[in-house]
Amino acid sequence: MNIRNLDDLKIRIVGISVRVVVIVIVERLVKWERPMETVPCGAAIARVTLALLVFNRFPEETS
Repeated sequence: MNIRNLDDLKIRIVGISVRVVVIVIVERLVKWERPMETVPCGAAIARVTLALLVFNRFPEETS
């Protein structure tokens, strides 16, 4: 693991977070106990993932 600055660390943390979220939604799909709750949960996870990707794609400008 080669982390040189805070941005590298943020990218790693977001990558791990996205993987965990994907595992959670796949687990819900495999169990399929309450299918009507799976779709909103998947949509919420997709929104959070998109927000994290945008956050990493357009980092804050520091002076």
